[in-house]
Formats: sequence, structure tokens, C-alpha cells
Amino acid sequence: MTTIRDVARQAGVSIASVSRVVNGREGVGTEITERVRQAVSELGFQPNSVASSLKTARTHILACVIPDISNPFFPELVRAVEDAARAAGYATLLCNTDDDPDKEADYLRLLDRRRVDGLILIPCHDEAPPAALLHLAARGTPVIIVDRRMDGFACDIVLTDNRRGGRLAARHLLELGHRRIGILNRAPDTSTARERDAGFRAVLSPAGAYDP
Repeated sequence: MTTIRDVARQAGVSIASVSRVVNGREGVGTEITERVRQAVSELGFQPNSVASSLKTARTHILACVIPDISNPFFPELVRAVEDAARAAGYATLLCNTDDDPDKEADYLRLLDRRRVDGLILIPCHDEAPPAALLHLAARGTPVIIVDRRMDGFACDIVLTDNRRGGRLAARHLLELGHRRIGILNRAPDTSTARERDAGFRAVLSPAGAYDP
């Protein structure tokens, strides 16, 4: 396997100069830069990303932990994350929890060991954050929670106004003339489910249209 030492020897420059060129740092003249790039191309040199991440404490990997990729909502979310991450020079690691707290905790521990540079999390439930998430955040990993709230965990969060969405859906059904309306929802273990339910009931109950 070609090493940085091989590139330096081929280009007739120091290892430090090769490192600067490969990592895009300044301080190397145009002639040396071209010689290094030519040597890299001729030798097929690929930088060791693992060694680099150990040295820089950055992996350029973002993790996206979601409940279920087969839910039509989540592929659009993940695709948007991936596009934005790639534009910024990051790869995206996807994990499906199946709304299983144990599986979620296993993935969070794995991501902590992998030293991801950031985490986007749709939690399984709203209860107190798992120890694995607290440990990952305490290490300085930026965390953003999406779609659902999590009690007792302070971070940036991106939410949909689910209560308003429930009200809008209920009003639409009433405007269509329906007067016996049921609600099919997941168990109230997430803020998403509870807020949608509250929005539905706020409109349907006064109209006498809610059928439990």
C-alpha cells in the first residue's frame, strides 16, 4: 500500500509538504504542490482517513438516527440531510431504531465509539435521555433532535407544529360534511402523537364530531 513517505520520495519533497498539500493547508509553493499532486496521481495514494481522524479528532461523518426508513416521511428528511452534509464535506451514517429504546441506545454507543462529528436524532420516546446520548453530548458532539421532543435534554430542536396540523385536518373533515370522525394514532409515547391528538380533539369535540 502506498504511503505518504512513498509520495514524498517520488515528489522529492518532505513528508510535511505532502501532508500540507493532501490536507489542503497553506504554506507550500505552487511548484511543490504540483509535484506532490502528480506523485499522488501516479502512485494512486489514498490518505488514511482513520489515522487522520485520530490526529485531528474529526471524522467528517454525521449520523442520522431515525425510527423507520420505510415511513415515507423519513427518506425525504434523510435525503435532505445527506445533500447538505455532502455539500459541506461530510458523509452521512444512517441508523434505524424501529422505535426500540434498546436498539437506539446500542446505536448511540456505537456512534460515540466512532467519534461522529454530529448527530441528528429522532428519539424513540419523550422520556429522559438515555445514558448513551448524555455521554455522547458530554464529549462535545453536537446533537439536533428532529420531529419529537425529549424531556430533560437541552439541544437544538426542529419541530413541526403537529397541534396545528391536527386542527387543520379536523377542520377539513368538518368542511367536507363529516360528523362522525375517529382518530387513528400511535400510542401517546411521543410529543408528535400527543400534539396531533390534541389538535384533532380541540376542533372535533366542540363540534360533537369526535367518535372515540
